[in-house]
Amino acid sequence: MVVAMLAAVLSCSPGDETMLIPKFVPRISVVGWEYWSDVAVAKGCRLQRHAVYDGYRILDGADKCVAAGSREKCEKEWAYRVSTGLATPYEGEVVVLLHGVLRSSRNTATLGKRLEEQGFNVVRLDYASTCLPLEKHAENLGRVVASLNGATTIHLVGHSMGGLVTRRYLGNGKPDPRIKRIVMLGTPNRGSEVADVVADLKLYGFILGPAGQELCTDKKAVGVACTLPQGIEAAVVAGGLGRKPGINPLLKVDNDGLVTVESTKLEGACDFLQVKAHHGALMRNAEVAEAVAEFLRRGKLRPEAKASS
Repeated sequence: MVVAMLAAVLSCSPGDETMLIPKFVPRISVVGWEYWSDVAVAKGCRLQRHAVYDGYRILDGADKCVAAGSREKCEKEWAYRVSTGLATPYEGEVVVLLHGVLRSSRNTATLGKRLEEQGFNVVRLDYASTCLPLEKHAENLGRVVASLNGATTIHLVGHSMGGLVTRRYLGNGKPDPRIKRIVMLGTPNRGSEVADVVADLKLYGFILGPAGQELCTDKKAVGVACTLPQGIEAAVVAGGLGRKPGINPLLKVDNDGLVTVESTKLEGACDFLQVKAHHGALMRNAEVAEAVAEFLRRGKLRPEAKASS
């Protein structure tokens, strides 16, 4: 009963329509927004899909739920809002920001603001990081990219798991030809040694969900889609201290507290940068924001810098 009530609250269902909520919900999310993933975005409007049941909702620019129900109903509301100017399609050069596991778009706010100050149109996505496997997250990301029909160029910037979602999307068939550059911040491209230690704990699986199990270094999942499609440039930014043992002494090598510097490196990336910052601070770091903006504009993380491996 408690689970059903919580799910009902999270569904944001209006009184004129009853949502079909299963009697048993597999997990209770640590934070409510983790049940919902963006599948289409515009200025002043977001279409989201629920991770547990096949329900949809629309959020306005103030993140207020203005419609909920079937996909068909919400898509009609979406079309109405776009046609009346309540929602405006993104245009020109667009940067899509993906947060990491157990995070939300709030964690990409600082980086998003700094990129907007640099002249970029920024989309800060939300996705149900702990409720779905990487494959499903990649599918939802593909729907978001397709919804950006006014964009001429699209860049993807992912923090931690957000980088893995980006890679999975790029590796699932032919990506959108408008995608030009991607940046991965603290992404465990070769797996996380911390995940290796705690992956067998039931609490780990309960909190991080199916995608969390794909973070281990011995899982092939982190290696899927490692080859970047032609025409897309990628850069990697890692956190650490520049010396051993790094922020987390238990990892013995340089690391950002959760991910080793070596694990962030990705074959095929054209540039790499290490900054003195812990894992969670990468999204708020001014040096990181400058490097991201530089790479998105010119294909290099540092002005006049040569690409490094």
